Amino acid sequence: MSDKNFIERIFKAEVGESLPDHKLEEKVVVSIYDVKASHYLSLMTFRTIPEALRAFGLICQQDQMISQYPEDYELHSLGVFNDVTGCIDFEKVELTTADSILKSIRTQQQEAPKEQKTCEAEAEPVES
Repeated sequence: MSDKNFIERIFKAEVGESLPDHKLEEKVVVSIYDVKASHYLSLMTFRTIPEALRAFGLICQQDQMISQYPEDYELHSLGVFNDVTGCIDFEKVELTTADSILKSIRTQQQEAPKEQKTCEAEAEPVES
């Protein structure tokens, strides 16, 4: 059986960060939930929840249906899968929505040009 605090530990971890007591065979199981259709899409596994969130962000941008109707899709953690024993410890948790992910991405894209203009204005001319 997996550590019951695994979901909490992997949620707090940064992408790619090693976790204390992290068992390499343990993966978080996630799925995109279609609110309108009331069903889950295919299961996906990741080492950490931040990795799952990053992948969901890419999916939200690339999938026409999700990007067209982001309010209809949520990312859920369904539990932990141990790829050595084949056991799954189920614990369903809603992680985020496609709508909030896409709003966050748009905000970051809008702020990026502002930061670049500020840097250009502060740069001193180079004499040749």
